[in-house]
Amino acid sequence: VTGDMISGTEAVQAGLFSRAMPADELLDFTREKVERAARGATQAFVASKKLVADIRDSKTGLWDSVHDENFAQGALCSSEDYLEGFAAFNEKRAPVFKGI
Repeated sequence: VTGDMISGTEAVQAGLFSRAMPADELLDFTREKVERAARGATQAFVASKKLVADIRDSKTGLWDSVHDENFAQGALCSSEDYLEGFAAFNEKRAPVFKGI
């Protein structure tokens, strides 16, 4: 409200950010997060972002949102990445997603 500068620690304490770290750690931290996301279930990420954007942009109601999410989930269940994720979970190993 006042425009006063605050530290990263203060910003975390105020709930503005989830964590603070020294600047020299930021690049490695960011690379790790990006690489982890890139190895993830990209189709599910895309579907989730689309659902959230649809809610934001069209003010979709609860039941329409639930319907859209169920539809997206059904579509993703036939993907190779879904089968890989399911198999990896059962085999207690890390999944190798291909984005298909």
